[in-house]
Amino acid sequence: MCGTVLEEEKLGLQKEVSDLRGSVSEVETARLEARRHWQELRRNLKSVENERNLLTDKVNELQLNLAQAGDKLEDFRKENFFMKQKVALFSACSQ
Repeated sequence: MCGTVLEEEKLGLQKEVSDLRGSVSEVETARLEARRHWQELRRNLKSVENERNLLTDKVNELQLNLAQAGDKLEDFRKENFFMKQKVALFSACSQ
């Protein structure tokens, strides 16, 4: 009878050990999957940061172009004003 109790206890412990090994395996699988997911998120973040940097550079370039175009427009307006004055002066002198 003592042998039977010990055998049952041994079988119970073996089952518990087997269940624990299965749980450890599941946890390890989940950990590896979480690590892969984390690495993918890091790669995506890096990609987004690179794209943001490129877009920031493009915006800065466009702002510079816009400022230069504004300066040119102002120069053209001044030149146009002076040309109109010359035309008016020439017209006044011609009469």
